[in-house]
Amino acid sequence: MDPNSHSPASEIKEQMIESTSPTSDSDSIQREERTPTPPAKPEAPPAKPESPPASETPPAPAASTPENASDSSSDDHLRVEALRSELQEKEQLVTTLTAQLEQVVERLDHDQHSLHDAAVEHQRLQELETELHEKEQLVASLKERLSEVVEQLKQSQRENEELTAAENQRVKELEAELQEKEQLVVILTERLEQVAEQLDRRHRTGADRGMTISAGGIPQEVIEEQQKLSQDLQSVLEQWQGMDTESSLARIELQISELKKLVEDGLEKGPVAPKPASLVEYLASPDRETPIEEEPLSTEEEQTPEEPVTSPPAEDSTASGWEAMKEKLLSGQGVDVNTDLAKKQAPPPAPAPPQVTQPAVGNEETGPSGSNGRTLASYKPPLPDAPAEINYEQATQAELIEAVNERDQYISLLIKRVREAETALVPVNWEQLNNAPEELLEQLQTLHHDLEHNLGLAEVEISIERARLSRTESMLQGREEAIRKKEKQLGLNLERSEEEEVPDENQLNDDQKKRWLGFLN
Repeated sequence: MDPNSHSPASEIKEQMIESTSPTSDSDSIQREERTPTPPAKPEAPPAKPESPPASETPPAPAASTPENASDSSSDDHLRVEALRSELQEKEQLVTTLTAQLEQVVERLDHDQHSLHDAAVEHQRLQELETELHEKEQLVASLKERLSEVVEQLKQSQRENEELTAAENQRVKELEAELQEKEQLVVILTERLEQVAEQLDRRHRTGADRGMTISAGGIPQEVIEEQQKLSQDLQSVLEQWQGMDTESSLARIELQISELKKLVEDGLEKGPVAPKPASLVEYLASPDRETPIEEEPLSTEEEQTPEEPVTSPPAEDSTASGWEAMKEKLLSGQGVDVNTDLAKKQAPPPAPAPPQVTQPAVGNEETGPSGSNGRTLASYKPPLPDAPAEINYEQATQAELIEAVNERDQYISLLIKRVREAETALVPVNWEQLNNAPEELLEQLQTLHHDLEHNLGLAEVEISIERARLSRTESMLQGREEAIRKKEKQLGLNLERSEEEEVPDENQLNDDQKKRWLGFLN
């Protein structure tokens, strides 16, 4: 920047005048030299010199002095005028130069700013060019990478196509092998079932134990085992009847009474469409459309020896009904649901005196049957005809195999009938259950829900009872420890052997045992 750019205009003018003064002086001198001097007037020809007298001095010419003065004054005046005009021209020139200098200063300042902006823009342009170059390199590298990825993708697609074809072929081979294995498994399963049936048949016939088969088809040892099992069951039942089961059956009686009320409510409503009198009758009927001829039932009831059960008060009809049903079930009799679940049933008669009977294998226990349905013990599905006899000498191998299979099935059916007769349970006919009416299914679902609910309550009660017993046990243990500490403080002898404790336990009489059992609930 020019240091005179911010100085006042007067100072700039003075400096310009001072700087240009030598040139102006030289110009003025040159102009003075260039200006023609006025021509001098022609002097008179010199006179002849006269010798002045020696005593007189020659006087100055008087006529030439005023003319010279006027000429010099005119010259000075002209020169002054010329100097004034030059000075005005110089001033105008200085003014013009000052204005031009200011314009130059402004242009220089503007050029400096523009140069600074141009430098910044140039630097920014260089940065952008560098960045653009980097981006171009990145784009080129990405294009190369993309081309490589495309090539890899194409190659992987080709490999996948090849692998897919190979895998499809492998899958087909595996499927064929799997089908072969499944067929082999089916064949082996059938063979295993046949072997199991043969082993079961050998076990039933006693071939593996060297048993002899009687003429009737059922081994005598099987019958003896069944009789022995029945006797054991009878003895267990007698022992169970002799036990104090009232406290343990209280909850069961309450739950069954609730179920009985639910069943009675369902029977009181009565469906519009005809339905069986009870679930047992529906299950006991093999076919609802074709009536079944019931076999005559014996009027005598076979009862097992049992202790007389005290019946509850007559006001509680629910408890009396349950007592009657329990009495029949414990005695091995059949239960007629239609008569036992009737509303406002009369008190049951006193139980008959116990009669000891030996249960037969082929006979089933019977009970009273109502006019509207069949009882559990009276259920007797029709037996198929026995297999026909064959001539062993003329029969072929296939006929012999078929005869063996028929007799095996017949033996299985007879064993099933014997077991059903012993347990007095009605087999479930699932085909008839699938065709059961909706109301009966709803009742079954309700009973199932109630049973599950009551079972949950019973489990909760049992858990509470167990917790109470555990607390009692811990309390007794604490008391026992306190007693032992007290005895040690008193110096008593606590060393007791098990042989000394056993007689004390054996010396307890029945009353003490019952007292302890009542204490333990």
